[in-house]
Amino acid sequence: MKFFSSVHRSMFDPFFYREVIKLSGIAVVMFLLKLLLLTALVSGIFKTYYLIHAQRGITPVVSTMFGEMEIRNGELITKRETPFALSEDLTGTLLDRLAGFTVFRRVPENFLVVDTKNSQGGDEKIVKASKVLLKESSVLFKDMRMEVPYELLVGKNFDFTVSEVQSFLQRNALSFVINFFVLSFFFTLSTVLLSAFFLSLAAYLFSIDKTKRYGYFIRITCFSITPVMIGSALVAASGVSAEWAWYIFIVLSTMIMFRGMMHASNNMPSVSDEKNSE
Repeated sequence: MKFFSSVHRSMFDPFFYREVIKLSGIAVVMFLLKLLLLTALVSGIFKTYYLIHAQRGITPVVSTMFGEMEIRNGELITKRETPFALSEDLTGTLLDRLAGFTVFRRVPENFLVVDTKNSQGGDEKIVKASKVLLKESSVLFKDMRMEVPYELLVGKNFDFTVSEVQSFLQRNALSFVINFFVLSFFFTLSTVLLSAFFLSLAAYLFSIDKTKRYGYFIRITCFSITPVMIGSALVAASGVSAEWAWYIFIVLSTMIMFRGMMHASNNMPSVSDEKNSE
C-alpha cells in the first residue's frame, strides 16, 4: 500500500518531494522497478486481451491472409501458384497487432512471400526481395537469419480458419502475456531512462540553486515521471493506439517535476506539517 500511496502522491502532492530528496538511491531504484513491473504487467495482460480478441485481434487478419492455405504433415499447402506476395496492407496490420503498436502501417512490397517450390529464374526476384519467406516446411526470417519449421510454430496440421486460429491463440494466451510483459518492460525501461536523463538535466540547468548536486534532481525526476509509465499502462488498457499520448505524459511529468522542485526547496509548510503543529 505504501508503494501505491507514493505513486499517488508523486503526481498530486507537491510536498511529497520534500521526502523524496531525502530518500536513499536504493529506495528510488526500488520505486522505479516496482512501477516498471506494474506497467509491464498491465500492458502485457491487456495487449494479450486485444491480440486474441475475436474481432479486434489477429484472428480475422490471419484467416483472411492465409485462408487459401493449410499445413499438412508439417508442410504448407496452397491452391495458388507460387511464389506470390501477400498483401502489404494486411501484413502491416498483422505486424501492428502482434507488436501492440501502430508502427508498421504499410510494409515494403514483397515483404511476406510464399514460395513452396524453391523458385528460380524470373520468379526469383520476388523471393530475393522478401523479408519473410514461407517455404514448403518452414518460415525463413531473412534479417534474423532464422528458419523455423511450421511444426514448431503451429503443429503438424493446421487450418487457417477463424475457429482454429482463435483456439490456437487462446491456448497460448499465457505465452503472449509473458512475451508482451518482457517487451513492455524493456521498452518502458528505455523510455524511462531517456526521460529521466533529459528531465533531470533540464531541472539542473534551469534550477536557480546551483549548489544542489545532480543526485538531488535525479531523485525528483524519478518520481515525477510517474505519469509517463501510468499513462502507458492506461493507453494499453484502452486498446487505443495513440503515439501522441507520450508527449502529453512527458509534459505532465515536466510540470510535476518543476512543481516538486519548487516545494522541495522552499519553507512553505505542508498540510501534514500543519496538522503535526496542531
